[in-house]
Amino acid sequence: MNLQTYEIPDNDRPNYFKLKEGENKIRIVSEILDYGSHFVKEEKKSHICLGAEECKYCKAGDRPRTRYMTWVIDRSTGELKLFDFGHSIFKQIHAIARNDDYRFETIPPYDMTIVKKGSGLDTVYSVLAARNDTPITKEEQEKIDDLELIATILNNKIEFERKEIDEIVEPIEENPIQEIDGITI
Repeated sequence: MNLQTYEIPDNDRPNYFKLKEGENKIRIVSEILDYGSHFVKEEKKSHICLGAEECKYCKAGDRPRTRYMTWVIDRSTGELKLFDFGHSIFKQIHAIARNDDYRFETIPPYDMTIVKKGSGLDTVYSVLAARNDTPITKEEQEKIDDLELIATILNNKIEFERKEIDEIVEPIEENPIQEIDGITI
């Protein structure tokens, strides 16, 4: 295979929106759904919570933190991306949605700008709503219509987490009853 000309397939994995330092202009184009997440420091990886009954992290006493997911248009590139974000951003979007001047139920009819300042635990986010509604273009709407539902994406993540756990925990095989030297084991 010629690595100079080979194009890596995207494996149908969506592109995630990553906030950069400064202003990040987006348009929310799907409902926002919440889910539980556990961050495992040793792995430097987050795991979706399977719920108190199934989740090994919950059973170990680790409370999941609430995360949120939605589709957005990244206005700097025009691309549709999955946006996975925390409670501090959600609280501000929720406050905007309930404000009489910017009220919306599920999907706002305007863009938003998320300002990121700082890094690590010192990061501060500010969410600002545009003063005017901005219609979605025909091309954008066609792409939005083809998006996978957020609920489907989260369900797939849950199934992947279950499969990962099943691979780690080897099934216990039942030992057949054996007889050795006249003793049943």
